Amino acid sequence: MKYFCTENERKESKSTCYFEFQKGRHKGKHWLEDSLCIHDDLLSDEIYQIFVNVIPQFDPFGITEVSPEQWQQMKCNAEAVGGEVLIAIMELDEWVEKCFEKEKVFTICGI
Repeated sequence: MKYFCTENERKESKSTCYFEFQKGRHKGKHWLEDSLCIHDDLLSDEIYQIFVNVIPQFDPFGITEVSPEQWQQMKCNAEAVGGEVLIAIMELDEWVEKCFEKEKVFTICGI
């Protein structure tokens, strides 16, 4: 993957400057084995804006839940922007869609 990495890859980097995407609601723990992560340096202003435009209360330093409807809007917004923003969002899409098969939300844990 170009933008996202697994928890094992994040751990190998020895860095915590990552946003963590957790399946379901936040469980009070961080760096779960089935999470995906994106380094703060890769979460560009354009990608950040995709999140904020759909979820105005998105907290880059806290916990934000994302519903299926919000995710669909994020994908539509990313398609309108195109380029690397769309590539990054679509890279996450398979993981998100599998998450929604069992969960009502996914959670973004800020840095």
